[in-house]
Amino acid sequence: MLSDNISVATASFCLLTLQIYRVVALDWQSLKLLDEHATMVLRNNRELRELCTTDEDCPYKENLKTESCWGYEKDCKKPYFDEFTNCSSKEEKRKYWTQADFGKLKQHLEEMKSRQICKSENIDGSSLTCTQDATMCKAKNLYIHFPNFDKRDQNVILVPDDGVIGGYCSLNKELLKQETKIKRSLSTWGFQLQSFQPLKSNPFADKSCDIILDKPVVFVQLDSVGNLYHHFCDFFNLYLTQHANNSWFGTDVQIVRWNEHPRFRDPFMDAWKAFTDSSVLSLHDFAYKRVCIPDATFAFLPRMIHGLYYSTYLEQGCRGSGLVKSFGDHLLHRLGIRSDTDHVSDVIRVTFLARGGKSDRLVFRRVLNLEALVKRLNKLPNIEVKVVSYDFDEMNFLEQLQTTRKTDLFIGMHGAGLAHFLFLPDWAVAFELYNCGDIRCYRDLAGLRGLRYLTWEDESKVRDHDRGIHPHYGDHAKFWNFSFDVEEFIRLVRKARNMLLETDRFRHLKKNYNPRTEF
Repeated sequence: MLSDNISVATASFCLLTLQIYRVVALDWQSLKLLDEHATMVLRNNRELRELCTTDEDCPYKENLKTESCWGYEKDCKKPYFDEFTNCSSKEEKRKYWTQADFGKLKQHLEEMKSRQICKSENIDGSSLTCTQDATMCKAKNLYIHFPNFDKRDQNVILVPDDGVIGGYCSLNKELLKQETKIKRSLSTWGFQLQSFQPLKSNPFADKSCDIILDKPVVFVQLDSVGNLYHHFCDFFNLYLTQHANNSWFGTDVQIVRWNEHPRFRDPFMDAWKAFTDSSVLSLHDFAYKRVCIPDATFAFLPRMIHGLYYSTYLEQGCRGSGLVKSFGDHLLHRLGIRSDTDHVSDVIRVTFLARGGKSDRLVFRRVLNLEALVKRLNKLPNIEVKVVSYDFDEMNFLEQLQTTRKTDLFIGMHGAGLAHFLFLPDWAVAFELYNCGDIRCYRDLAGLRGLRYLTWEDESKVRDHDRGIHPHYGDHAKFWNFSFDVEEFIRLVRKARNMLLETDRFRHLKKNYNPRTEF
């Protein structure tokens, strides 16, 4: 329900007063920033920086003394995460930065400079600015008259016959037509913004608003929320949106699903706490209402054309995106998941993700000789093995993240659970036991996170089982089960361990390592 997230409009509204109030009344703890990220956030937000300078309670005083930057800022000479990226050449690194790092965001920010679709000279006027093809848009003093959602297309196309979306501003109709030409769910906001129109009067001033949303509002389109890989593409792009719209970086925001269905069941609901303190609403909450939004953002979308994370082309001579790393670190920090990054260890912690758990559902890509693999794995020195099923009946999402964060070698079959690669520590190795012919998906995700990656190499030493069981896709490897040659598996684990022995965390074990005495 709307509850205390929304103020009912009873008088004229002054945006400037609201913005000043929002800054002055800031609860610093609500920012929930990693210390190394706080420096960049304050650098890019003048109001926050000035307030921190004068506020005795600001905990980020030391951060004001440094000049770190993300990389997309105009005068950024050395991005904070520059050394995190490893490439074979400088040219590959340059390309990778624009494909997979903050350089991609910089391109989007440049696009917005020439795409102010609606603008006003008045301080209380409206505006609409978008990236190319409206993959992300920012609006000031937005007005939406929502229709009845009983019989609606899933894209909720607002047109004058049954709804209004617009603002008190001068509209560039040709630019709007150009940037909303591509209309694809989960890719652009073309459906939703194609009917944006200039209003003849200011709805904030003439009391036309039934509701004023007094927090920054972020509209999202969500991919499959039950799938970790797809859903976290939603969260990644929400994080990217935070950077693009630096007017909010705390959690005092209202997220609204651009969907008319009131019910929202999300098995990863805890992840929303990293972005908002409020319940996630849907358009159904505003049916028949005239809604005024001083600060609105239409977030980057999970399946954008040439987007990041989902089916992105990447330079193969590189690994390590500062943007992807900062996303994982940011989310884990806000969810209270900690890592022991400052300690060496005598034990390599192996997490083996088993598919299916105790579920009665028909689950494919199971490892049928899992017990034999683990038994042999336990004979290796300095190895501690934990077999887990990230089934919500056995382990909630925060517990899953805590397990992943305390993992040095993560092993699992191709599947959405491998999206946990995003949350492994920097030194970890990602082992996709078998990729089922989908070579790029988790290889590239591990690379974006900066991890060393390996997968099964010898096809003659893996057997498939249960072909044809699935009624529709039985001829595809993703719908089979498998068993693996035990000694070939151990050879690959040793390969992964050798990668770990090159890191500061485990280098001391290398001095005492003698492969001849190993089982």
